[in-house]
Formats: sequence, structure tokens, C-alpha cells
Amino acid sequence: MATIDKIRKQRGLLILFIGIGMLGFLIPYDAVMAMFGAGANKAIGNAGGVSISYQDYNNAVRERDELLDYQTKESLENEVWSELLQKNLLNDRFENAGIDVTTEEFEEITYGENLSAFVTSTFYGRGSDPAIKEQWKTQFEEWQDSDPRRFKGYQDAIISKRKKEKWDNLVRRGIYANSLEGKYDYKYKNDTRTFDFVYAGYDAVGDSLVSWDEGDIRAYYRKHKNDISYEQKTQRDIKYIEFKIAATPEDIAAINTEVSDLKTKWSEATNDSAFCVLHGNTGQFFRFDYKDGDFAGVENSSIIGDSIGTLIGPYEHNNFVRVVKILERSVLPDSAEVRHILLKTRPEDNAATLQARGDSLLAVIKSGTTSFEDLVTKHSEDPGSVAKGGVYDYFGRGRMVKPFEDACFKGKVGDLTSAITQYGIHVIEILGQKDFKEVTNLAAIDRPIRASAATISAGYNNANEFAIMHSDLESFENAADTMGYAVVPGNNLTPTATSIGALRDAGEVVNWAYKAEKNEVSFPIQIGDKYIVAVLAEARVAGVPPFENVKDKMEKEVIKEKKAEYLKEKFGTVENLASAAEKVEGKVSKANKIALIRSNIPGAGKEKEIEVLGLAFGVPVNHVSEPIAGASGVFVIGGVEEIVLADEKDNYIDEQDAVIKSVQAKATALTTGFYGAIKRSSKVEDLRYVTR
Repeated sequence: MATIDKIRKQRGLLILFIGIGMLGFLIPYDAVMAMFGAGANKAIGNAGGVSISYQDYNNAVRERDELLDYQTKESLENEVWSELLQKNLLNDRFENAGIDVTTEEFEEITYGENLSAFVTSTFYGRGSDPAIKEQWKTQFEEWQDSDPRRFKGYQDAIISKRKKEKWDNLVRRGIYANSLEGKYDYKYKNDTRTFDFVYAGYDAVGDSLVSWDEGDIRAYYRKHKNDISYEQKTQRDIKYIEFKIAATPEDIAAINTEVSDLKTKWSEATNDSAFCVLHGNTGQFFRFDYKDGDFAGVENSSIIGDSIGTLIGPYEHNNFVRVVKILERSVLPDSAEVRHILLKTRPEDNAATLQARGDSLLAVIKSGTTSFEDLVTKHSEDPGSVAKGGVYDYFGRGRMVKPFEDACFKGKVGDLTSAITQYGIHVIEILGQKDFKEVTNLAAIDRPIRASAATISAGYNNANEFAIMHSDLESFENAADTMGYAVVPGNNLTPTATSIGALRDAGEVVNWAYKAEKNEVSFPIQIGDKYIVAVLAEARVAGVPPFENVKDKMEKEVIKEKKAEYLKEKFGTVENLASAAEKVEGKVSKANKIALIRSNIPGAGKEKEIEVLGLAFGVPVNHVSEPIAGASGVFVIGGVEEIVLADEKDNYIDEQDAVIKSVQAKATALTTGFYGAIKRSSKVEDLRYVTR
């Protein structure tokens, strides 16, 4: 009664919560958040000092998803993000450079003679068939009147890509190297010098022979914290354990009972196809060809020997409980050779229009007016077989998608046929068949072997109890060790990561990591057949790293510097290489005909010794250098020969072209080139992980 009285006293608050809950069912989440002044206006990133709002980003993702097909959600989101960055960082530059796309140019790059790279790959499957271009032209013109929003979506995407293409071309063509630079590149690669040297490696100096303290490391940190090699990226480190959700013997028994009941009903059914569609796991009439030995279980002999119409099972196969019915038997080849023409599915195609395209090609082939080989060259969109006239040499069963395989194995040599697959329509000629065997055609109904709701719930409870009871990193690790759970590290996770080592589809774990506090333990997160419980071990933000994050790495460099000082003192004043070698218990070695382009010195490890090599080219003949601290040790160089200059050439055009191409290739790289430099200087900040 006391509890009821409390509820009555707080009935106003209760009504408010109920109202909000009902609102959540009736109104989209984004709209509810906007009503409370959140969500829509939240910044999802910054570029060039301009915020990118969640609403703009989400709208752009939704609109692009309606227009084009992407393999994954991440590829769609990353494409849209890249275009929003381009808009903020490059559009002013486009305008200043006079880069624009006129109506005439849009038509030309979309269905004219000079298609843009984006249009070719997106709409034409990298081809340029005139008939297909005409169809797209008609389609775009129809959309202009009937669906202007859709037309504008395609138009904006094409124009955006075209502007970037033109800007990239301007940047590349603005890069030039003269003949003198070509000559220097030639000399850099071909001038050589032979020199002697004494090398004392850092790894031969025990740590006990040098001394350092935290003050030395902090001094190194102050000097080098802004070095690009120490630049900290936005990343997370986690540790996680897995609670596997496996079907129990009781779960498997229940699945077998369900399939046994279906078997009884199937024995009374009059239409196999209708029954399988109604009761099958996929809602389709699942039938397949079976050869003796395809299944290793005892049911194999029944499948091969029993009469047509027999129901066999339930039995377990490939993590399914299955019952099959023998439909028919026939003798079919086990391998086939064919040639084919692939016509990929276009956006406007349905099954009927796709079949009509295939039938028109079949009619041309059967008429004999054009050879199959010529039609392959002209029409096929299968790059893997065009060069061979569309031929697939002998292949066995199970190598191709089923509709294609059925056409190849169930016809006879010489047949011209077609098959529709997820790739498009294939026009096929059967060239050969061999290794004929008896095949039993089966229909199947199955159920996956998976944990029941009760088992999944129990798995969640175990994982949740662990998360509640062990709520920080130390407790998490100790408990996992005591209970025998393997703790798996997931380091250097970026905001858009979708996998953690071997753990796939782990985006939800990554999202949690970017919203958690350091040492926080996650709630159980289900990924496939397991629950994941993670702890956030480290959170890093882009910029100058905190001292503690790079202390260990910098300490190694401090030790290296101390060892360099130790070895320099040991070398002392160098009079000649022999005495220098004696002082460090080393030897005099020879580097023979070394070019500057080489990065390491033979006999002195694999570390890059670029500075040492540069100095080696400057030591006069019959002179020795002072001790030089390198990447892997200390060197003393002796000049024994003059630099051998490569033969002069009449011109250095080839080298000049190579320099130009090398620099041009890097100029427009998304992360390292000119555009990459613009992004770095603009301090691009990707905050999508906060709102995902």
C-alpha cells in the first residue's frame, strides 16, 4: 500500500515518463531529440573551422543510400563523409580556380563520348555501350520531369566527383621537374662510392654501462613531442573476453523434434514445392543435386539407395538439422567447359527486361550473323573471361553460382542457353562435359543448430554478472584469470573500425569504446554467437601525446643516445680505422660501390642509415671521419676512393619523366599528398563515432 501511495503522489512525473515513452513509439528518434534541442544540430565533425552537423550528414547518407548501392554501410558512410570534407575544404578552391561543370559538360560526361571515371564505373560497369548510354540519357531526362529530387541527387554526385577529378588534374599538371632534376635523380641512383668503416652497434652495449633517469626522458619529450613520428592519433585500446553462446543438448533435441514433426507433415503433403516454401528455413523451395559421398553420415547410403519419394532424416549437416526427400535421379557430368557473355543488371532492369536482353543476344548467335567471340568482345562485362573469348575451362560442381551451374551441367554439349544470377544474365554455350555420374536430386527442409532464447538469456546473464561484479581494469583482468577466460587485446582502434583483430562485425564494441571512460567495463554486447564484455584500457585523442603515452617509446631513444655518447667516448680521437676498430673491439669493413639511393650499409644491420651514407660521400680520400651516431650504432668512415660518377648522358628525359610521374602520383593522395596536407592543416576532426 505504501508503494501505491508513493506512485499516486508522483503521478504527474509518471504521466510525463509514460508520455515520453509513447512519443518514442510514434515519432522517429531524430525528431524527438530535435524537440529537446539535441541530436540534429550536434556537430559530427569539423573541417577547416566549419562544423558538420549530424543532420546534414545523416540526410546526405540517407539520400545517397537511395541512389546507389554500396557493399557495406561503412563504405556508404565513408563516401558521404569524404564528400562533405571536400565541400568544406575544396569548394572555395574550386571557385577560385574557376572549376565548374556546365550543363553541356554534365551531359557529355554522363552519356556523351567523354564519360567521367565515376560515371563509367557507377553506371556503365566500366564499359561504354552506346545503347546503354542512350537508355541512361532517356532515364535521366524522365527523372528531370517525374522525379526532380532523384535527378538532382545523381547530378550532384556526378558534378562533385567531376570537380574533384578536374582539380586533381590541375594539381598533377601543375607539378613539373626540369631536366636538371632528372639529372640529379640519375646521379642519386648511379653515382657510387666505395669506403671503409668501423661499426659499433648499440645492441653490443649493455644497458648497465649507461645511465639515465626520468629527467632525461622528459627533456627528450620536450624536444621531440611535436615530431610527426610521435603524433598521436584518435584511437582506443580495449581488452575483452568472450562468453560463447552454444546450443545445448536440450536445444539440439528440441530442433530435432521440430524437424521430425515437419517430416511427418511432409509425408502427408501433396505438393513438395508448396510445402517447402511454407515450412522451409528460407521460404524457398530448396533442392539440390547429391552424389554418393557428398555427406559422410550414415544417411548417405539411404540417399543413394532408397526409392524416389523417400524422406530421410532428421540428420545433422553443416550446423543444420535437415530432412530430405528424394525427388529424382539422373546421370550428369561432374565437370563442364563453357563460354559465356555476361550482361550486368542495370538499375532499371527487372527479371523480364534482363531475360529479354539475353534472348536478343541468343537470337543473334543462333542467326549466325555474328560470331560468339565477337559478341563476347563487344558485350561481355566479365573481365575475367573476355580475353579468352568468354571461355571457362573445365570446372567442377560447386565452383559457380547455382543458376549458372545448373545451366552448364543440366544441358548438353552444343546447347545455347541463359541463366540469371546476382551478377546479371549469362548467355552460355556448353562446349564440353565429362566425368558423368549418377546424381540424386533432393528437396530439403532444415533448421539451423543455434542456441534457444533461454540459452541466450542465460549467456547474457553470465556476461552481465561478470560486467557488474568486475567494473574496472584490474578487477576485470584478475577475475578473467581466476575464471579461466582469455583476455583478448584490441589496440589502436580507430573511430570507424568495424573489426577487432579476428572479431568481425564489432562496430558496436568500437562505438562503446569511444563513449566510455578509461577503465570502464562495458555491458554485454552480442556479436554472432557470443557476448563480448570489454574494458577500456586506453583513450587517445589526436595531437601532441601525453608524456606517459610515449614515455616507453622515448626511453628507448634516450638509451640509444646515451649509448651513442658512450661509444663516441670509447672511440675517442680517431687517427685511423685500424686503431678505431681496436678501441671498440670491432673490425674494418668495406662498403663497395654504394649509391646514395641505398638506405642501409652492408654489414651494419638493416636500419636506415641515410645520414651516415650522406656523410660517407663527403669524407675526403685518405681521411677518416669523427664518430657518427647512426640509427643502429656509431660509425667511423674512411675515404678510400673518390666518388665514381656515372657516365654522362645526352639527355635525362626518361629520368625527368620518372620524377614527374612519381611526384604526380603522390600529389593527390587522400592522406599524404596535397589534399592530405590540406586536411592536416585544417585540423579535420571526425566525431561520427560519438553519434553513431
